[in-house]
Amino acid sequence: MNAVVYYFSGTGNSFAVAKDIADRINAEVLSIAAMIHSRKVNISGEVVGIVFPDYHSSLPNIVKRFIGKIDTFDEKYIFGVCTYGGKGPGLPIRYLKKLIESKKGGKLAAEFAVCIL
Repeated sequence: MNAVVYYFSGTGNSFAVAKDIADRINAEVLSIAAMIHSRKVNISGEVVGIVFPDYHSSLPNIVKRFIGKIDTFDEKYIFGVCTYGGKGPGLPIRYLKKLIESKKGGKLAAEFAVCIL
């Protein structure tokens, strides 16, 4: 299985979660912030994870822009992980699902929330 976990982390919590997931599934870990200035993003891996923090019940803008630079997901297995510190995150995962499903071949297969308290 070829897997990649893309992450955005403002404080390091989402990076820690992304790294832990990647270690468990033998995946490469790639920073969304390091890729955001590319004109296009080509998603690699059969399994794709996207890890991000809840920003005031929404997706961070950088994650929205990252998804916007992807043309197709080519029927990959995609999972999303939202880290949060307060009340449970419902909206950010829904936004992620909507963005992913607007892309060719995009379907969010699994969604998770990790409380960082």
